[in-house]
Amino acid sequence: MAKAWSYPVLHMLEREGALQSRRQSVSGRSRIYYSLTPKGESRLTNVSGSWQRIAQAIRSVLEGPRHA
Repeated sequence: MAKAWSYPVLHMLEREGALQSRRQSVSGRSRIYYSLTPKGESRLTNVSGSWQRIAQAIRSVLEGPRHA
């Protein structure tokens, strides 16, 4: 018996309108393809910017103060 996989984050993003899905048959098997919506692209931009600021802050702490 095949195990049914669940992707709760993908489903949540689809409910929020950040993703859209389409089902397609490939070699007799059903596949679901996801793509970003304009809302999803905006969310990705915001999350990426936040992540870059956090990563830079962590790098600054790990590298310590720089002296001339």
